[in-house]
Amino acid sequence: ALSDPRELVRLRGQLLASGRLELDELAPLLVRAGLPIERTTGLLRFEAQLRNQRDELGPEFALLLTTNGLRIVEEPRVAAEADTSAAAIDQQPFALEGIDAHVSTHVRPEQGVAFGTLILLDRGGTLANVQFELQLPQPWRTSLWQPQLLYEAPIKVRLETPSRRLSSLPTLLRPAGLRGRAALVAILDGNLANPLIRAQLSATRLRGA
Repeated sequence: ALSDPRELVRLRGQLLASGRLELDELAPLLVRAGLPIERTTGLLRFEAQLRNQRDELGPEFALLLTTNGLRIVEEPRVAAEADTSAAAIDQQPFALEGIDAHVSTHVRPEQGVAFGTLILLDRGGTLANVQFELQLPQPWRTSLWQPQLLYEAPIKVRLETPSRRLSSLPTLLRPAGLRGRAALVAILDGNLANPLIRAQLSATRLRGA
């Protein structure tokens, strides 16, 4: 019998769980949790895998998430008289729509590393590609119970957005009053407690709408 949960790392084999979630059923649960969400739609597919083979890699946890037709709408805000058009816009409920996500994450505690990719997409293709690699503090079993160690752990994140027409971006990301094309590459080094950020923005034919 296993008297200590940490002894699970000695087990060998593979555990896989996968499925799909209709997000229409998620909104009532979020409301019960106290979140101001009126409606959620779309589909979430997931696959979680835990494997520990007889090799030098040790245990590995992998998680894959993919959304399709994601839409999240905030509850309507309390109506108030708006003095300006900007104030009227501020009173509109938040709506996340037209953007889907693909998330892939791997954690290899014995190797002391976690890495993954986040891709945001719309009908026009890729909106953003984010890749990260985190060096897990050792011993990793101790760091799980000390979040501050993870906050100070070395991390590298790269964000890349391909060149896109600003007018083609989803409403949530589209800058008001601007036209043209833009692309961005940003890199974060160091750790979350003391990050070093470098960014390069490229824009062509940028002008007011």
